[in-house]
Amino acid sequence: MTAIELLEHQHRQLEHLFAQLEHCPSDHCAELFGRLADLLEAHIDMEEQVFYPAARGEGCDDLLDKSLEAHAELARLTEDMRHLSGADARFWAKYALLREHVESHVREEEFELLPACERFLPAVRLELFKDRVFTTGTLANSAVM
Repeated sequence: MTAIELLEHQHRQLEHLFAQLEHCPSDHCAELFGRLADLLEAHIDMEEQVFYPAARGEGCDDLLDKSLEAHAELARLTEDMRHLSGADARFWAKYALLREHVESHVREEEFELLPACERFLPAVRLELFKDRVFTTGTLANSAVM
């Protein structure tokens, strides 16, 4: 699995968890949302700590900056939701917003950022990124959920 395939794989995992959460009874949402939030946070950490620094200066800095702004909003929404119950209407309002933001961010990454990185980043740097992800504690755990 390449570094970019790994990121895309995590995107599919997030989509799956969003779909499950949408059909979850409100009294079981906390655990499922916790899994989604943990994966989203690990994914963001992996991108910000490993992937984005590797891509800096390689012709996609504007896209990276835009992604960092999106990450800040996703982190804020996720943190807000951790303090709400699935029985709270505010949870579902924030859920809809979080899902919309994640879907938009994934589209931007998969159709703009990742293709740009594939063009500009040498294959050896993408391999190093992949190796670092699989050997970094929580990043490795989140990568294969």
